[in-house]
Amino acid sequence: MPANPEVLVVGAGILGLSAAHFLAERGLRVTVLERGDPLACTSDKSTECYRVFWPGNEALAALVGRSLDLLQGFAAVARPNRRGYLYVGEEESLLLMAQEAPHAGPLRVHKRALSYPKEAAWGLDLVRPGALGEVFPYLGHLRGRAALHVRPAGWFSAQGLGMGLLEALRQRGGRLIHGEFLELEREGGAAPVRPGPPGRRGGALALFPSGPGSWSRASWAPCGHGPGASRGGRAPLQGLVP
Repeated sequence: MPANPEVLVVGAGILGLSAAHFLAERGLRVTVLERGDPLACTSDKSTECYRVFWPGNEALAALVGRSLDLLQGFAAVARPNRRGYLYVGEEESLLLMAQEAPHAGPLRVHKRALSYPKEAAWGLDLVRPGALGEVFPYLGHLRGRAALHVRPAGWFSAQGLGMGLLEALRQRGGRLIHGEFLELEREGGAAPVRPGPPGRRGGALALFPSGPGSWSRASWAPCGHGPGASRGGRAPLQGLVP
């Protein structure tokens, strides 16, 4: 292992590489430990979906919005699709959803297809029942139904984003090494990490991004606690994300 990293990230999936990149961007010396190939588990098979439309949840909407801001630097490799999400149902229910999501932008109501902004990048477009078949011909058979088109929303390539993050991490001096995490050296009931010379105290922050990959709860047994991070005798850190 490279001598004296400040942060050791275990796992080179999309979560691990994201955490590693943004920590390195803040000037920390970051090493990523991966037992196989990077982005080879669930990150290799996923197409990430996104939306800022979260009725009644301003905090989550703000988090997604901030994430999209960060994504802009990797748009060339992540190739985000911005077609939006379309919700179809009763007009009254869709209107209520829109009113509970002021963070998603202005609400535009359309009685006819002529006013519908097909290329809009932001906001909510409520297509009333009389215009549904005009705007979306394949939904014309749904009598009495309306549609709510929300943007920005869509999907992007997790594999492309991950490779972009890995390249950016290397440009900032971060390293990817191959190996398998077995255990953390234990001391006094805690589980500090000592990546430097034996006997050197005040080791690194060990970060275990918790994604739906091949990890199991048994993987955390050597740490003495559940998923998170450990530094010295401190409690695990939860939610350490960019």
